[in-house]
Amino acid sequence: MEPMEATTRRSPIPLILGAVVVLALVAGGWYFYSYNYGVTCGVKRVEASLGDLEQIAEEWDDAVSLAGSTSRIALSGPIGDLQDIRRDLMRLRVPACLVDAQIHLTRTMDNTIEAFLAFASQRPDSEVSEYLSRAGFSQESFRLEIERVSKCVPDCD
Repeated sequence: MEPMEATTRRSPIPLILGAVVVLALVAGGWYFYSYNYGVTCGVKRVEASLGDLEQIAEEWDDAVSLAGSTSRIALSGPIGDLQDIRRDLMRLRVPACLVDAQIHLTRTMDNTIEAFLAFASQRPDSEVSEYLSRAGFSQESFRLEIERVSKCVPDCD
C-alpha cells in the first residue's frame, strides 16, 4: 500500500475578500463618475451648464436694458442683438434636468422680442403688455426651475 499524501487545501477566504474589494472599487468608481459626470444630471455637467445659462441670462439682461432705452425707430439693431443671444441659448446643450429651465428662458426671450417688435411696429400697448407679462411669467419659471435643479442634483428626474 502506498502512503497517502496529505493534500493541503487553500482557504477560499482570500479569494472572496479580493473579489469583494474589487467589486467595492468598481462600485465606488461608478458612483463617483455618475455623481460628477452622470449621463443625465451629473454635478459637474450641471455646474458647467448653470454657468453657461447664467452667462447668457446676464448678457440677455444687458441687451434688454439697452433695447429698453432705445428709441422706437432705432430698435432694429438691439432686437437683432436679442435674437442673436436667443440663438446662442438654443445652441447650448444642457443636461436633461436643465432642459425645462432652458425652455423657460427661451420663452422669456421669445416674448420679450415679440414685445419689442410690437412696440417698434406701433401695435397697441395692451399687446406689448401681454408679451411682457408672459415674459415675466416665463422668467420666474426659469428662476424656480434653476432653484429646483440646484437642490436635487445629481438625483433630478
